[in-house]
Amino acid sequence: MQLCLTRAPRPGEPTAPLLLGVIALQGPVARAALADLLWPDSPHARSNLRVELHRLKRGPFAGFVDADAERLALGSAVQVDVQEARERALAGAFAAAVDLVGPLLLPWVTASAPSEEWLGRERARWEAEYLRWLDAALRDAERQGEHAQVRALAEAWLGVDPLSETAYARALRACVLQGDAGAARRVYGECERMTRAEFGREPLPATRAWLSQLAEGSSLPAAASLPRLPLVGREKLFRDVLQPGAWLLLGEPGVGKTRLAVEVARQLGPSLMLSGAVAGAPLSALLFTLEEVGEVPYGAAARRALAQVRREWEAPEFTPSRQEALHAGLAQALMEALAERRVLIVDDLHDLDAATLEVLGRVLHLNAQRSPAQQVKVVATARALELQRGRPGAWVAEQEARGALRRAEVPPLGEIDMLSLVHFLSRQAQGGAQFAARLHECSGGNPLFFQEILRALLASGEVYPTDGQTWLARLDEDGGYRHLAIPRSVSEAVLARAALLPGPARLCLNVLCLQTRPLGAAALAGASHLSEWEVLQQAALLKTSGFAHEVAGGFVLRHDLQRQALRGALSGQEAQVLHAELAGALHATGAPLQDVALCYEAGGCARQAALAWVKVGEAARSALAPAEARSAFERALNLGLDDAQAWTVLTALFDLQMLSGAAEEARAVLPRLRARVGADRQRQAELNLREAQLHLMDAAYADTLALTEGVLAVEDLLPAVRARALHLRGMARVKVGQFDAARADLLAARDVDPFDHTRRAFEASLTLVSLAIARGAHAEGLEETSYLRRVATVLGDPERLLQTEHACGTLAAVMGDETRARTHLEAAAQLAEQHGLDALGAPARANLAGLMLAASGYTRALALYGAALPHLPPQAQPAAQANIGTALILAGDLGGGLQRLAEAAATARDRGEVAVAARRQLRLTEARLRCGAVPTTEELGQLREEITALGLDDLRHQLACVQVEAGLLRCGAPPEPLLDALTPNEDERERHAWVVGLGRLLAGDHAGVRALLCEPLPSTRLAALLTAATPGITPGPRVTGEQEVPALDALLLAHVRAAQGDEAAARDRDARLARLTASWPAHGGALERLLGRITPALA
Repeated sequence: MQLCLTRAPRPGEPTAPLLLGVIALQGPVARAALADLLWPDSPHARSNLRVELHRLKRGPFAGFVDADAERLALGSAVQVDVQEARERALAGAFAAAVDLVGPLLLPWVTASAPSEEWLGRERARWEAEYLRWLDAALRDAERQGEHAQVRALAEAWLGVDPLSETAYARALRACVLQGDAGAARRVYGECERMTRAEFGREPLPATRAWLSQLAEGSSLPAAASLPRLPLVGREKLFRDVLQPGAWLLLGEPGVGKTRLAVEVARQLGPSLMLSGAVAGAPLSALLFTLEEVGEVPYGAAARRALAQVRREWEAPEFTPSRQEALHAGLAQALMEALAERRVLIVDDLHDLDAATLEVLGRVLHLNAQRSPAQQVKVVATARALELQRGRPGAWVAEQEARGALRRAEVPPLGEIDMLSLVHFLSRQAQGGAQFAARLHECSGGNPLFFQEILRALLASGEVYPTDGQTWLARLDEDGGYRHLAIPRSVSEAVLARAALLPGPARLCLNVLCLQTRPLGAAALAGASHLSEWEVLQQAALLKTSGFAHEVAGGFVLRHDLQRQALRGALSGQEAQVLHAELAGALHATGAPLQDVALCYEAGGCARQAALAWVKVGEAARSALAPAEARSAFERALNLGLDDAQAWTVLTALFDLQMLSGAAEEARAVLPRLRARVGADRQRQAELNLREAQLHLMDAAYADTLALTEGVLAVEDLLPAVRARALHLRGMARVKVGQFDAARADLLAARDVDPFDHTRRAFEASLTLVSLAIARGAHAEGLEETSYLRRVATVLGDPERLLQTEHACGTLAAVMGDETRARTHLEAAAQLAEQHGLDALGAPARANLAGLMLAASGYTRALALYGAALPHLPPQAQPAAQANIGTALILAGDLGGGLQRLAEAAATARDRGEVAVAARRQLRLTEARLRCGAVPTTEELGQLREEITALGLDDLRHQLACVQVEAGLLRCGAPPEPLLDALTPNEDERERHAWVVGLGRLLAGDHAGVRALLCEPLPSTRLAALLTAATPGITPGPRVTGEQEVPALDALLLAHVRAAQGDEAAARDRDARLARLTASWPAHGGALERLLGRITPALA
């Protein structure tokens, strides 16, 4: 079933009602809210809705809506054009997204509809999204040189926004580059008529410049250029880097690290480069690299992460799990972008931000998991000195410690290497030793300095070509080269060559030296006051002369040393003026926000810089980089914002600190907020809620309740503020046990505005599920999980879906429905695996592992615990360690399992958790007893005293079983007198039967064993008892599906069968005994004593 929201129906096709459009755009919605939206202020709104739904069911759109008593949702089989277009845009196919939809939402609905305000808001939002896709598609087409497609897309843009001179200019540029003079003049004429009619002026100079270049040619001055030099002096290093593994090349600037990495890539195959030189905002370098790859069939996790970094949807609130998911998704995106490539070059790693390094670390891990034939070669470069500053140095140390990265030093070239280069340039196999020695002396063996010296000598005429291929240098009267005016530094060489360039080229160089990221022709033109055509001419000259190269449709200096030299030659005033000009040009061309902010700040434009830094902070928050967001917000505040902007930034800063877990830093923001409250009641309410949030974190629940009740008493509160107050009060009431009042608050918070704040609705629903579990209100819990699932589906992000599955699984487990619990927890674990949500998925994995352990799935339980343990909170880890210990013992690792149990018990004692320590000590004692290590009477007496003193009555039966079994293995005392007074619950029947049956067997009462045990038996050790009491009969335990036989029980059964003359069982017993004793070096013969105790009692 298809639903088109952006194209008017053709003649004869049915027209979809507005109701369908609202549900398709909003997601599941309450009946009451939808009725109020469609028929505002009408007393018959609910009746109108029922009539409309009745018509819908009987018309051509039957089956398009799923309805229940409270809510309406779009049918699962309905495909919506808007959603499909968004999926294409998420995959980077912007042109395909634009082709699928139109610019106007619900075009058949008149603006005078009752929901006019809602429709206008949604149409404006959709048009902005559509234009963003158009702009992205235009950029892709321009980068690929598809001028015809550029013209078509620009015309589509003008169809939506006919007053956009930017769209006219891009169409004009495409016509000029195609050489279509007639079309170019026609486009310019239309643009001129528009600007004169609407703005009372002619088109901007940048637009006019394109038309003026139609018939002009290019006249570039000659430039000093060098042929591509061979790679010399790196033969051994080249061979080393070709060896398996990821490599980091270290060396001084200009020594040839990048050149070596590129040559390795040439040897191995297609490559992709991630450059720290273009790093700005968090993850910007990575995004820049992925944008250059073109269309890639990314998976769901990668598409979601890229859309988030591109800010194609509203940024999620920061949590460590969402940050983890973002980094995992981007790592997957980079791996998928490398699918058709053999090499990843990471250039200038020392300039990469922490978030990009985190992603890169994940890429190294994913790459190492591949087979050697499928691995991508990773070669990184960095400057040793810069690497030691900040996060990059620590990151490299971490990767080296993991064995994921190897380093190699790239030394300067030797004199022989210089001589090889001189021979290459002179086309002679002999001579040139003096010249090479002179160059080596001056350059120190630095390849970049060597090339800059040669370019300077070539420009001055000291070195000259004879026939276009052979290069010669003039000798002095002594036959040497001391007369050559060789620059003393790279900086001097760069500046000497720059001085020989024409003025426009020098102006472009002065602008380029302000930026490390590529600058487009439009930005260069805006900052240098040249036309875009002149900029392209001068850029060609700079490329020929070795100053610049073209990257991703922009221009950048070839080396950072060139940039430093040119930047250092500018006076402070010159640099400030150029920065201000460049900031305006970057802002106009949609450049990265951090570049704009830095240029405004360096240009002395404090006001514009502050506003730009606010946007940088918002972008960093979208990239889930809280440290960078906090830094940007503080920078904006220091530069100066007006009162309203400062309040907004300070509240964002507080919220960011809280979400990052930095409560003390958040507390430090409160005085700054308090100073800006004044007489504003709304601000006072917001401040009080933030204080209440801190009190809730500090467990000061009375203070939280007092503050939230004061806020709720304020009249005319904004809906979002009221909802937040209700939510906080509900959370505090949960903590103090006011469950009914808490539930009422949370429901009210969720229903303040059903069309907005869906995240708040989700958090409230999640808390309501937990509250229902705590109260034992299972019916309420089922109702809330149903609502929770609908909200999670609307939000669509894997974090919410995972939390929903975990909540459903926990509720099912509490209700005793293990099958449904496993289904939900398996789904949560799968989401954690697919999206890299290790921290968020850890509790679900641990709960699922507990279910697997109870169901005798020890191998799976251990795998789940292993994945969950590093990401569980510290307070939850000892319990997981204890369960891992039990699973290890049952799986056959006796020594490892007993050690884990002992450590878990010791941790509880160290923390002062005496009841937990007693439980774990009893668990450890029972495990050791099962391995044949009998506790002393004194140990059991001390444990009994602890359990009795603590009132742990639920452990009485387990303790009695341990006491009886210890007595049996020690001296064969009968069990019944101690156990008759205890009635085991369902979970303890197997333990009870084992101890009673063992006592009867050791007493020689074989008939009593047979009377006690009947098939099917619930465990292998009971099967061993029945086999021991019944010669010739070997009943099997009830083991199905994923269930595994405990290693000790399997040994016991094999021993009984071997003692009865089964030779195959004897071989099996010996092999099992050898493995188990090897796993427990400190066994002291316990296993042999256990088996020897049972042998005489066999029937």
